[in-house]
Amino acid sequence: MRSAGLPTGGATSQVVGYGGSAGTGAWVYPPGYQFDYAEITSVVTVTATTDGNNQGTAVIDGAAFTYDGATRVLIEFRAPYMSIGGTSGAA
Repeated sequence: MRSAGLPTGGATSQVVGYGGSAGTGAWVYPPGYQFDYAEITSVVTVTATTDGNNQGTAVIDGAAFTYDGATRVLIEFRAPYMSIGGTSGAA
């Protein structure tokens, strides 16, 4: 027998969390859940000369994910060094 307030369904790795009012539940990802992890260990040379319209140089790609607008997401990026080339008009 299903208890009142417990939702049905739920995606892999989700847990029952607060549903917004007393006696209700909702499927949520637990705090600290890692949706994806992508790492590179080599140098990336940026060759794009324009920005916008997705014309930049891709540094790293992750798995496809649809954000719901309510789940908080932390994205970390670390670049231990960078070198600015001698491009005409560079700041």
